[in-house]
Amino acid sequence: MEGYVLFNKQEPQIVIKENGMEQTILQFVMDEIKQNKRMIEDLTKKQIEGEIQQGNYNFNVQQIVHDILQKLNNQEVSLKDTSSSHLSYMQIEYYTLIAMACMYGGMLGLTAINNQLANMSAKGKRVSVSPNKKGILVLSSALGSYLVSLVGLAILLIFLNFSLNVEFGSQWLYIIILSLVGDLAGISMGIFIASVFRVSEQAKTGINIAISMFFSVLSGMMGVTLKYVIDKNIPIINLINPNNLITDGFYALYYYNTFNRYIRDICCLGVFIIVCLFISFMALRREQYDYI
Repeated sequence: MEGYVLFNKQEPQIVIKENGMEQTILQFVMDEIKQNKRMIEDLTKKQIEGEIQQGNYNFNVQQIVHDILQKLNNQEVSLKDTSSSHLSYMQIEYYTLIAMACMYGGMLGLTAINNQLANMSAKGKRVSVSPNKKGILVLSSALGSYLVSLVGLAILLIFLNFSLNVEFGSQWLYIIILSLVGDLAGISMGIFIASVFRVSEQAKTGINIAISMFFSVLSGMMGVTLKYVIDKNIPIINLINPNNLITDGFYALYYYNTFNRYIRDICCLGVFIIVCLFISFMALRREQYDYI
């Protein structure tokens, strides 16, 4: 036996001996049951509120719940039919691939900043002695890197959706917003590495790749079990891991019918971007040279 469900007066609890694929499937099933339960409760509440607004106080709650269940079953619009039956572990790993592509955009941000540093390139020496404001030059380079990175990300999304038939759901506006914010997080991390670390360009590149790969593994690229284990035991890691936030955002858009989890992921990515850019700005302001 891989595990069992313990029913109590509050919420069902899953009891397992060890973590594994079967236990992860059991958790996904329980999450779906809870989601369906919340959906039915919300629909019942709205139906009761509608009856009260119409002045009808002689309603039967059990009959309302029965009608909602029958309607959902007849129309086949339950959460399981629209999401879970189509969601596969490989699909989640495709989401982690998109997240990794976003973070690899940091290579462009890293190069853009290195080109502005006098100790990193000949172009940086010219920039340092030029009368132009350094902040404007850095911002324009970072913006150009961001736009180029977005082109590559758009090609990846188009390829995954139309060539590999990876399901993203129908919320394309929110998918685009998540992609824009996720790619900006990658650029911000590259700018942060280029600004803070006083090492060679090759070393900075190695640091960027290592961090991106480490974040990708933690977000479930090598298997969703690790992502779930971290989320249950050390959730703070997933909240500060930009790869996980991007992956989780795509997952939330496809799997859930609410935006609470998606909004949380976007907000956490926003905090990550602000922190990286603020530290980078402070580091660049202190950049001084005895001679060039």
